[in-house]
Amino acid sequence: MAPAPPRSDLAPARRALSEGRLRDVQALCRRALGTDPNDAAAWTLLGQAALMSGALKEAEEFLGRAVAASDRSPEAHAFQARLHFVRNDPLAARQAAERAWSRLPKDRSGVDVEALDSLAVVFNRTGAHAQARELFRAATQGAPKRSGLWLNLGWSEQHMGDLAASEAAFRKAIETDPRNDAAYSALVGMVKQTEDNNFIPQLEKLFGATTDPERRLHIGHALAKTHEDMGDPASAMAWLLKAKAGKAAQVKNDADADAEMLKAAIEIARPPFAAPAEAPLPRPLFVLGLPRSGTTLVDRILSSHPEVQSLGEPPTLGLLVRQLARTGGRRLADAAILRAAAAAPAQHLAALGEAYRRQSRAAWTADGQVRWLIDKTPLNVIYAGLILKALPEARIICLRRDPMDSCLAIFRQKFTTRFNNYDFTFDLEQTARFVKGFNDLADHLKATLPPERYAEAVYEQMVEDQEGETRRLLDFCGLPFDPACLDFHENKAPVDSASAAQVRRPIYRSSVGRWRAYGEAMETARAILQP
Repeated sequence: MAPAPPRSDLAPARRALSEGRLRDVQALCRRALGTDPNDAAAWTLLGQAALMSGALKEAEEFLGRAVAASDRSPEAHAFQARLHFVRNDPLAARQAAERAWSRLPKDRSGVDVEALDSLAVVFNRTGAHAQARELFRAATQGAPKRSGLWLNLGWSEQHMGDLAASEAAFRKAIETDPRNDAAYSALVGMVKQTEDNNFIPQLEKLFGATTDPERRLHIGHALAKTHEDMGDPASAMAWLLKAKAGKAAQVKNDADADAEMLKAAIEIARPPFAAPAEAPLPRPLFVLGLPRSGTTLVDRILSSHPEVQSLGEPPTLGLLVRQLARTGGRRLADAAILRAAAAAPAQHLAALGEAYRRQSRAAWTADGQVRWLIDKTPLNVIYAGLILKALPEARIICLRRDPMDSCLAIFRQKFTTRFNNYDFTFDLEQTARFVKGFNDLADHLKATLPPERYAEAVYEQMVEDQEGETRRLLDFCGLPFDPACLDFHENKAPVDSASAAQVRRPIYRSSVGRWRAYGEAMETARAILQP
């Protein structure tokens, strides 16, 4: 039998982990622990391997042993943060991430790159974008040939508003791996493509060389954006349809379930609502509606006010509602979840509200002047009735937009596939039907919810009368006018949404009526939305 490796020699285990040989990781780490049961690095590697395999209980045990062996290990706390996030507990994830952060060496040297990357992802997903960027930068320095790290850094730089650095990082991701389709998609999404400067040959070759639906989604969206930039919307739509076809077949979205969910959202948005109540500052302000309808624009306008801060798009509310409902199922939200949550006793809804406050404030940068915390997760619109029952102090602003422009904007956007909220976007007809169902819901909310707690904002009106609409929304929030709200594009705060690049420039009108340029390609949608 070969001798057990010394405590310091875990390089073979790390190499096995990077290659996905999890059984070898376990064998090598167990041998090391046979020599020293308090080898924190070995316990951490076992925890990483368990996380990779989805064995979350084992990961919890192993990482707990790692922390017990060496509480000063930033890696153990970093992977605990990742574990909490995988378990959909962003508050615990952020707390573990902060513990890891406090244990990092000042120059970030000597820290496992995987730990830096995992820690950065948790900070990014919980709204700490400056910390995320610093860690992604450190990770790329530690492993400069890893394309995925450059991609993550590119997104982080974009969230922080450094578009030149973002572009450079995306180009570095492509340079280190010319097959990184996600990097092409990200770069093309932020840089206008021209006849003389585009990636059409590379992208078409990549598209033809793969049958993977996720890769085709990235590549096809990049080609669609390229042709749109070059003034060819017909080719753009053709590529969108090609890009989404494989993903639509893979996910098999249930359009009837979407319709039933929107119907349930109408059912639960009925009186009685909790009476308006004072609560400790800051208070929740929900900016919601369809994605790509102007939610980020309104978020940036309002959060430019010194008494308002944005939390971005946290998954907090949806996860809490799902936990309250306890109905199971593969969807983050569906009709059964909404109905079960609405039927919960009042004290359970109050507890949901308190949990939401606690988790939201965990991501809040303390400032005594802040009166409102914005949650701009668009599809929180389905919870509007629950929000006004669980959070008496909350207010809601719902975005509306021309249905045809909404449909096109949603269909031409590549959303994250991490959750199944957006599975309807892989099919144009399903997208149109979802838009129609949303408009029925929004009509109901406007007619039913108390106007002192619920207001609409229309995208086209925001574009045409920015100051007038800004003043109206500030009045709704009980805030004095501040001219900084008109210069929202100069707001230096991070932006974590599909509109991260667009809202760094002044308001523009080019998206109004864009669907008309697509002509016959939009007939399927028009038959549903303009019968």
